[in-house]
Amino acid sequence: MRADTRFQVCNPRGGVDRALLWAAKGIPPVFPEASVSPVLLGLLCGMAIGLLIAWLYFLSWKGQYTAAIRQDAVERSQAVTAGKVHEQLLPYLPEFPYNPKDARFLGSPVDLIVFDGLAEGQVRRVVFLEVKTGSSTLTVRERQVRDVIEAHEVEWLLLRVGQPSHGEG
Repeated sequence: MRADTRFQVCNPRGGVDRALLWAAKGIPPVFPEASVSPVLLGLLCGMAIGLLIAWLYFLSWKGQYTAAIRQDAVERSQAVTAGKVHEQLLPYLPEFPYNPKDARFLGSPVDLIVFDGLAEGQVRRVVFLEVKTGSSTLTVRERQVRDVIEAHEVEWLLLRVGQPSHGEG
């Protein structure tokens, strides 16, 4: 069997264009050759390059932003640590207005409780002392404790533990 050459049409790649051959013979193509217009190809390439540039920019921004956040966290941690050390050492510094022997470190929700005059044998007053460095402000809990103390909602309570109550044998 010889091929019918009158229906053979050359395509730009130098071979027989099957789609045209099938169309000339009346046979519908099973897999028609896909052709992409140069405009669509350029658009797709442009989008791919744009996405690549955007991704690279995002990675660069993320690296800088992460470094800035880490540096901020380190600075805050150092400030908190310095504040805690300062709270512990404050009673021994010259500007502390009370006898260091009268101060007791509590830490939270207030830093120190000062029993003014305790070392001399005569307590004059009890002072709740909060230490702040820089521009730091009171936390919500610290403000609540301050408000309760200022409202004189403070009491003394003696709790005996380990002794039998009346009525027990």
